[in-house]
Parts: sequence; C-alpha cells; structure tokens
Amino acid sequence: MAGADVNETYDIVVAYRRGPRWAAATLIHQSLVHNNRRALIDHMNAGLGRPQTLAAVRVCRVFVLVLGPGDLERCDQTDDELRVLITVAFSSNCVVVPVLVDQFTYERDKAHLVGLLQELPKLQVVRLEPYQPYPALERLNTVIEKFIPTANSEDDLWSLPTGDTSDALGQTRMDTGEIDGFCDNAEAAILAMDWTHAAAMIRRALESGRDMARPHRVMGDLFAVRGMLDKAADAYTQALNLDPFDLRSYERRMEMNLRRGRAHLAYDDAAAAALRAQGNTTQLAEHYASRFGSDKEHALKRILEAIARRKGETSEYR
Repeated sequence: MAGADVNETYDIVVAYRRGPRWAAATLIHQSLVHNNRRALIDHMNAGLGRPQTLAAVRVCRVFVLVLGPGDLERCDQTDDELRVLITVAFSSNCVVVPVLVDQFTYERDKAHLVGLLQELPKLQVVRLEPYQPYPALERLNTVIEKFIPTANSEDDLWSLPTGDTSDALGQTRMDTGEIDGFCDNAEAAILAMDWTHAAAMIRRALESGRDMARPHRVMGDLFAVRGMLDKAADAYTQALNLDPFDLRSYERRMEMNLRRGRAHLAYDDAAAAALRAQGNTTQLAEHYASRFGSDKEHALKRILEAIARRKGETSEYR
C-alpha cells in the first residue's frame, strides 16, 4: 500500500524512517492486517507533502512508530517528515506505541528529542528482535487490543469501549472543541454516506466525550440512516440522559418512535421538544403535529395533553 486512501479510514498508522526500517515496518503492518486491523503503512513515508497521510494520522486511534538507530537524527528540523507525523500523532489524541528495533535507545538521540518528541521516552515500548519477531508482534497486538477491541459484528463497530487512560501509554483528554470537530466530521460523513468514516469519527468523539450528549446524538443519526431504529432511539435517550435540554435529540427520537409505530412515545417527545424550543408552545406543538401525517389533529390534541402533564396543568382539550 503506497499511501493513504482518501476513501478509507484507518484505525492504525505505521510510521517509520525510510530505508533499513522498511522490513520491520512491513512485517508489523502485515501482522496487523492478518489480525483484521484497518492499518495504513505509507511506504514512501512522505508525511509532510501528503495531506491524506496526515489526515489518517489525525483520526487514527493507534500510531505505531518504528524506531531504529539514527532515525531521530533529523527530527530537530521542523520540516522533517517523520517529526511532522509524530507531532501530529501527539496532537491528535491517538495512542502512540513506539516499536524499537536494532538495539535502539533514546539516550543516543536525546539531543534530537525536541518539542512533543520529548514525550517519546515516557511511553511504554515494544522491542522487536529481528531474528525472533513474533513475540514482539504478539505483544503489539495485545497492546492494541486494549485500545481497539476486535469488532466481531456490525454492532461492535459502533460501541467500542474507551481505553484505560491510566495506562503508561497514556491518552490526553480532548477538549470540547476537538470533540465537536469529530462530531462535525461524522455528520459530514453521514451526509456523504461514508459510514466507515462516520463510525470512526464517532468512536473518537466518544473516547473522551462519552459524558457529552452530542456524540451519542450523532451516533443515533448514524443508526437512523442505516435503519437501525431501536439503536438510534437508545442513542438519543442516552444523549437526553446526559443533557435533558438537547432539543435535537427529542426531535429525532420522536421521528424514531413514529417510524417504529410508537405514537404514544412520539407525542411525549414532541411535547418535550415544544417546551424546550424557542417560540409559542402551541404553535410549536402544531408544527410537530404536522409530522404525524393524516393524524395531525389527533396528534396535536395528544401533544398538548402531554405538554399540560409536563407543566402540571389540565389541558383544555378533552
């Protein structure tokens, strides 16, 4: 594989300094693919001039960095390709896993550990011996399994657990802006019907934003467009548990309940949405009732009754 495919999303990126590290990097990549991992290896290692590769690093979950003697010597240059990839990896909240080969030590190259590269010696490493590589490959796959459990079904694709942030490999918590960025990308991917990329973005958002409503709502949107109505409704419910004022989740769960034939639940969602939206409550109730099709008048009555219950009042519609 010569480079990142713009239509593919990779969970793992394998990076290395071109030259003698090619054999070890290729062996690692082949092992990952054999274990059904979506892994990218850029044989040209042209990170600086390859926007696709940098984009793959930004959204990957594990960045495998193959290091041998002398590989960091040019990393004190700001435009060095390997330095750019490593810096992007550290800035993107993915897990960085150094794989050390040919008796590499950081001590020799410590003068070249500038900027974010100073974090490298603090990380847990996997050491690969050229004549006995398989124990190291097994170890690497075990480490990766902690952060990317093997998805055995389509359901698993959407609900992979987060990693243990206390592990020595470590992950820094994303701020709200970064989580929103992943959600924005997921929503764009859903519109483009790029399910794989959407799922990858949602997973990244959930890793540090599981206690935020929006990632769950966007996950509900992905379930919804794929016809998984029960899972979509559950995702919107989770979003509302986290943020009871999330208007979009009420509106979208109402649609799911309508599509599932659960009108009584849809009435209550419409009432909640009408109370939380800005505007005249009765007019908003009429707006939501129009989504019930030919049952509009009956739906309006039931929605207003639900509004009255929520407000602790008695509806004038009897």
